Amino acid sequence: MTFQPISSSRSSSFEASDDRPYPARLTVRSVGRIQLLETAEIEWLAGAGNYVEICTGGASVLHREPLHALEHRLDPALFVRIHRSAIVRRTSVREIRAVNHGYHLIVCAHRSFRLGRAYRAALAKLSDRQR
Repeated sequence: MTFQPISSSRSSSFEASDDRPYPARLTVRSVGRIQLLETAEIEWLAGAGNYVEICTGGASVLHREPLHALEHRLDPALFVRIHRSAIVRRTSVREIRAVNHGYHLIVCAHRSFRLGRAYRAALAKLSDRQR
């Protein structure tokens, strides 16, 4: 009988490791049900305390998990964090508007998000030249 050492790190079974690709589906617990969402359908995610609003097409789902935990499970080649409370799919951004002392990103269905100062580098990731 062979025993394997127990890992000292406590990683969630949902989090993707470095040697594993990012999941194609997310398990989302909503009120009274569990949904499987295709990551290809997610347009944006907005944090609200310990909850995350996930928008897929015209529908949105409220999920009890912090935004930073979901951020680690999403492919950074497809999604970019633009604010402490927002992550958007790169292809969902339709327009970037300069306002006062910052930028607003217009995502599909005319939803706009403010680009946080700490996430200005994300603007370069959204341009065609940096892909």
